[in-house]
Amino acid sequence: MNRLNKIIKAASKSPFINNVIEEYTSKLEWGEIMNQIALMREDIRREDIAKMIESYRKNFELTDEKILLLLTQSYGDDFTKDELQEMIEQTK
Repeated sequence: MNRLNKIIKAASKSPFINNVIEEYTSKLEWGEIMNQIALMREDIRREDIAKMIESYRKNFELTDEKILLLLTQSYGDDFTKDELQEMIEQTK
């Protein structure tokens, strides 16, 4: 994704390419694609958090309360405490 942004930025110096990019990104399908990417990224993050929870239990023998505290510190800006608690419950 980062590489794509660099290519778009470099290509945007060309008026023709800039018009093509502008036309495509203004279409409804562009918004749908970006929404799908955002949802996939969140799913991946949730899977990673689930793996972390399992690791905390297996390798460090932490209680759910301690796991919730750690997750809240790391992911509290992105997920509510209730969402993190639900993730903990789902990994049991």
